[in-house]
Amino acid sequence: MSRAIDAAHAPRVRQQLAQHRAALQHMEDVLARMPEVGAELAEHASEAARLDGLDKMARALLDLRQQTQAREGALLRVQEQIATGNGEDVPRTYEQDVRARSDAYEARTARQKYAKDTAYVEFRARIWEVQHDGAMPPLTDMIPAEPGDEADDDELVVGGTVQQFRCPLTALLLEDPVVSSACGHAFSRAAIYTYLQERRVETRHVPCPAAGCPERVSERLLHDAPELARRVERYQRQLARREAQRREAHVATVLE
Repeated sequence: MSRAIDAAHAPRVRQQLAQHRAALQHMEDVLARMPEVGAELAEHASEAARLDGLDKMARALLDLRQQTQAREGALLRVQEQIATGNGEDVPRTYEQDVRARSDAYEARTARQKYAKDTAYVEFRARIWEVQHDGAMPPLTDMIPAEPGDEADDDELVVGGTVQQFRCPLTALLLEDPVVSSACGHAFSRAAIYTYLQERRVETRHVPCPAAGCPERVSERLLHDAPELARRVERYQRQLARREAQRREAHVATVLE
């Protein structure tokens, strides 16, 4: 009888799993858009408060994602128990599993929750890219330490990477950039297509022109990069602002 009762939960479990997976996909879509929103706000000093609010929203979304993943994991366990006939008191087992997973997450510090999360690292790195030069340091250097973080001090935490906005072929800022799916290197569209046409006469296998890259490149592997194009435009504005500030400082010095 117990097995029959537990088996009756199977359709409901499948339905909830589908709902949780749809919710997780929606969260991932929102998280994927947040770096661009953060970069746009970071361009304007007057948006500091909204940028801080966006950071809190990102963390809250990561927390919600974890809660949803905890329920998904508990449902998968229940589904396996029902299938093997080992399940007893399915609702109670499910709630206990969810509670254990959630409690374990809540016991973590902010560094442990967010510093190694790839979506959060990308979000913070894109903001750093606008506000600073060079690669972003590890988030463990930017998130205040809490009791319990000492155990992670010896772990390697990677910071942000520096996006190259110059074309390897022209050494100029990217224009209408395209990216190779083979290696991830970006090129100005006109430059890379000219390079391919010229080299194809010599060999069928055209090496990637980025220094040290062992991959090959072809028209088939090149894809539009509208997000990168926006980042290049933002970087150009950043350079223009810095140049204007440098000139203002120079004029002020001369006037003194």
